[in-house]
Amino acid sequence: MFYTHRRLSAAVDILEFYRVASRLKGVRRAGWVRKIPSVDVESVADHSLMAAMLSLVLAEDAGLDAHRCAAMAVVHDLAESVVGDLLPDEVPQDEKHARERAAIDSIAESLGGSDVLLSLYSEYDAGTSDEARLVHQVDKLEMALQAISYYMDGILARDDACGFVEGALRYISDRALIEHIRGALRSSGLGCIHVDMTG
Repeated sequence: MFYTHRRLSAAVDILEFYRVASRLKGVRRAGWVRKIPSVDVESVADHSLMAAMLSLVLAEDAGLDAHRCAAMAVVHDLAESVVGDLLPDEVPQDEKHARERAAIDSIAESLGGSDVLLSLYSEYDAGTSDEARLVHQVDKLEMALQAISYYMDGILARDDACGFVEGALRYISDRALIEHIRGALRSSGLGCIHVDMTG
């Protein structure tokens, strides 16, 4: 196991950490809110849980450290418990990154400067490992699968669902993940004219 860091001390404010991190349960994913404001869309916590589950199973298939991938996916959007889910057109990318980094540092401080949290977040943020690169792509895969699911449930219009799927595919290079999206499109009956279904 990779959890070889020091044991958390009794002085750590685990309640404060919980209260901050659990805000993710109430932060709705901004892209969905913008497209379907009348629906109780997934929260960032919902997204992080599903990204972690997908990372766990897909990492194993890819021969990567599945537990590290799942842990990375759990923390990858943790900063949004402080800064919210900021869309690309709301704030410049460098400012968004600076806000999120400051938030993670603050959250880690409530855990006495948690090595494991900072290590996982930094690895994901920098994309410095095969595991981090996979989780970045799984983050987009989850969005695509959620769009397809919303389409299947009659919540999201075809064109809007395809927009999310196509947006996700711009960030995904892993062939297995692309094929999972193609399979989901075939199963759902969602035909996106800009998605190559032939491979």
